[in-house]
Amino acid sequence: RLQLHWIRDAISQTIVRTHWNHLAILNLRNDLHANQHNLTRLVLQIVENKRHTNKAMAIWEEHNATALQRYDGILNEFSAMRSCDFPTISVAVSEVRRLVQLGKREHARIEAS
Repeated sequence: RLQLHWIRDAISQTIVRTHWNHLAILNLRNDLHANQHNLTRLVLQIVENKRHTNKAMAIWEEHNATALQRYDGILNEFSAMRSCDFPTISVAVSEVRRLVQLGKREHARIEAS
């Protein structure tokens, strides 16, 4: 749904010229994995039975429809490019992080009600 495989592939295809490029790419990859983990945890908190992943995802998508439209637009634009550079991939990972942050706020709001 979120095309995380595309972001992972783009990170893997990034040309590394220096030690600092390598460290930056490693940090991006680690950020993506951490955000994917956090997002998965947030989505699964929606349902009591963790086997109901489709239901959890549908509810999460409904609660985050506006953010997902923005995310989809950005990712579609990036995936249309022939190749992505470090800044582009960095923005993609930041958008995943943004979904996590919005999800945390939404979860806190639901818990408070």
